[in-house]
Amino acid sequence: MKLKLKGYKSEQPIHPIWRDGLEVMKQLFANPIYVKHMCYDTHHIYQGQEHQIGEFWTSDDAWEIQDQLLEGATVVPIIAASDKTPVTRHTGGLEMHPSFLTIRNIQANVHMKAMSHVWRCTAFMPILTFIVNSDFQTLLWVHLWHKCMDLVCCVGEYMVDPLAKICCCFTPLISHIAVLPEQLMITCIMKNLSPVTTATHKEFGDETPHPPRNESDTYALIQQLCNRSKKLHLSGVHLPYWRNWRCSNPTRFLTPEILHTLHKFFFNHILKWIKQIMGHELDVWFKSHHKHTGVHHFSGGVSHHRDIQRTIVLTLWGITSPGFIRVVQAMIDFIYLAQNPLHTESSIASMTQALQDFHDNKQAILDAEACQGKSGAKDDFFIPKLELMQNFTHAISHVDSLMQWTADISEHLLITHCKHPFEHTSHQRDFDPLMNAVIMEDEEIASMETDPTFAWVSNANPAAQLCLQVLCPVRNHFLKGSCQATFQ
Repeated sequence: MKLKLKGYKSEQPIHPIWRDGLEVMKQLFANPIYVKHMCYDTHHIYQGQEHQIGEFWTSDDAWEIQDQLLEGATVVPIIAASDKTPVTRHTGGLEMHPSFLTIRNIQANVHMKAMSHVWRCTAFMPILTFIVNSDFQTLLWVHLWHKCMDLVCCVGEYMVDPLAKICCCFTPLISHIAVLPEQLMITCIMKNLSPVTTATHKEFGDETPHPPRNESDTYALIQQLCNRSKKLHLSGVHLPYWRNWRCSNPTRFLTPEILHTLHKFFFNHILKWIKQIMGHELDVWFKSHHKHTGVHHFSGGVSHHRDIQRTIVLTLWGITSPGFIRVVQAMIDFIYLAQNPLHTESSIASMTQALQDFHDNKQAILDAEACQGKSGAKDDFFIPKLELMQNFTHAISHVDSLMQWTADISEHLLITHCKHPFEHTSHQRDFDPLMNAVIMEDEEIASMETDPTFAWVSNANPAAQLCLQVLCPVRNHFLKGSCQATFQ
């Protein structure tokens, strides 16, 4: 199969590398290795009088989805992750854009470990150049990305669970882990807008949350697209991959991401504001810290290490104004509270208060002229990540603890499935065949011969081996001639 965008030609043929997401889900759902780490039912957990929020199955969304299904139906929540990453160093400019899937029935402490093999690479999106004006390159590529995701996306049907029982399964998309540019692409909206709320660029610094950007509202605007896309704040994509996915709302499944939203906000903004005030003295202070077990020692001065957040407030004491210290302390409190693996109404209220304290005292940053732009001191906070923080407490009540949706695992998968395999190629000529080989090798690991699932079953109960799901072969849509026989 060869993909085409009607009316547009590309310099290279469009050959997606992908496999059926539904087959991937079936194999994960039936895998007996995870039988002691699976959950299927919604439930409530209480800490005293407070509702405790930890796993997805204790969230509001889990109960809402379950209430919409027929009696006896099983929810198999889908978690997706995707990101574009460069695979060449310094030169070449070659990039890859893989996508990964797993299921949320497997407990968070298992699916958050890269070595547990819970995540499956389902596609490598083609990155190519279209023969059009440069203004339309990005729009066409986003169209192509959504078209490729349509191939991978899975809908519910009957599946076999780890105990060989047949279940009527429903597969809502509950989380798509992505960085901000990718989130804008997923929601089909323009830059300088929030992917999860209706906030625009000049409203990013507002202390009050804005209304959510619901799936029904976005798709209704897409229907009015035609020649008015920019006025409607849309990117021009008219067939988003989530359009027919029941109970899949971008404002819900674009879960807040701690690594790129919080930690990078600290390093890209908070730390820069501090450096603007303290200058070289900041390095001197951190170099002079006594070494202590369990705390990173900055012998070379300040670096982008998360441990700097643990001592930065004390370092500011007596050097900056009390208001500036309160701003930094409020953001540090918010960052640490957001990483809590378990939440209650009290912890969520503390997060809300910490963010409110930041907004109440942020004028101290402007007074100190710490926020600098290209033309000097700035007098605004038009920062997308700051607006995304308004959605954190709202998301916790809907999808539970945010640590389970961190991009740390997807960043690791980019290394193992893109950068490391690329190092074993000629860096151009045999790149595509190798990527196909990577997916097929992943298939072999999950196959009957090498997967510990089937090795365990074949020894314990050979007859039950026939009840288990095996993945279908990867779709190979680009190999021709002599290469084809090698990789089929």
